[in-house]
Amino acid sequence: MLKETHNNSLEYEIELTRVEKEIWSSLDVKGLTVIDLGVENSTRKLVELGARVIGVDSDFKRLRGYKDLDVELVNCDVANLPFGRKIADLSVFYFTLHEIDPRKHEDVLSVVYEISSKVMIVEPSPEG
Repeated sequence: MLKETHNNSLEYEIELTRVEKEIWSSLDVKGLTVIDLGVENSTRKLVELGARVIGVDSDFKRLRGYKDLDVELVNCDVANLPFGRKIADLSVFYFTLHEIDPRKHEDVLSVVYEISSKVMIVEPSPEG
């Protein structure tokens, strides 16, 4: 049983790496203003790709872990974003939309479409 779990974990990691590489290689954000909704590894990757990143998270402790990056960090809830209309080229939910109550998805996405021209949503699939 332990060996099977290890193999499944290893297969998952390999597949995750492949998918992430595919996602990031298809995205051209150099010079764009990108709002990363849910600061995480995606924040570092967006900076690496040359985006001007605004990292938004409701967890102040998580934000503190990204002070080393040249990123504007905003501590707020995604339902109450403190931005004006169309301040960004792209907003990114990278494995974060599922953390929001599904009954609020429509409202949250409406707000996000007000602040950015495009929205990218990357979510895990139950199928793998």
